[in-house]
Amino acid sequence: MPTPENTTRPEELLHRDYTTTLDLAGLHQAIDQLLLTNPRLADCFVDDEAAPRFRIDGLGLRAPILVETLAARGRTTFSLHFRQADHLAVREIVRGLGAKSRRGGCRLLLVDMLQDFALPGVAIADSAIDSALDCSFDETARMFDVLGKLAHLTRAIRSDDLAELNEEGHFEYLVPRNDAETRTILFRGQPLRLDRRVSALGRHTGLRLRVHFAWVPSIRQHVVGWLDESEGEV
Repeated sequence: MPTPENTTRPEELLHRDYTTTLDLAGLHQAIDQLLLTNPRLADCFVDDEAAPRFRIDGLGLRAPILVETLAARGRTTFSLHFRQADHLAVREIVRGLGAKSRRGGCRLLLVDMLQDFALPGVAIADSAIDSALDCSFDETARMFDVLGKLAHLTRAIRSDDLAELNEEGHFEYLVPRNDAETRTILFRGQPLRLDRRVSALGRHTGLRLRVHFAWVPSIRQHVVGWLDESEGEV
């Protein structure tokens, strides 16, 4: 499939979550059939027809589309990781499967951080995962940027490198806030005021993801405690 010429960020990695009533075997069969019958996907193929994690590849794709599946309670949730240049191919796949978009991309990323990998110096509170369920923001690359900044801040604070903070333009994130939107959560059995906030503006929707966090000296970590969205300013 040819990639659109007006794609502004063709290499950007995107992530979308969907649900279907098909089981894993049925999903594989439906994708195989779709690749055989849809002329826009004619040169695409699946690299592993039995695994819960597989790739859709093809000469017309900028990069393989990674498919991750999870079957539970009679439904299958699947995530598609793809390049912006391949969004038309993804649209054909989703339409052909009759899948429904699933909110919670932020929550899935936070859960992955807790289970499979971590950013040094950043702790994720349960309240952050719960609040992320109500977020539709799903540009994981932008969210990684935000959490990566917090990890960078932690390294600088631990080394007392305030000069680096100022040079990098990160010092503003350390200024405590005290406004009506300052939240308090329960973290490790104790109240914690999330008096700092940083945000990421989505490149495609204009939606702003806001990450509420606090610096906790006793554990020398930033604790992410709440996520929400805004269409306005930070």
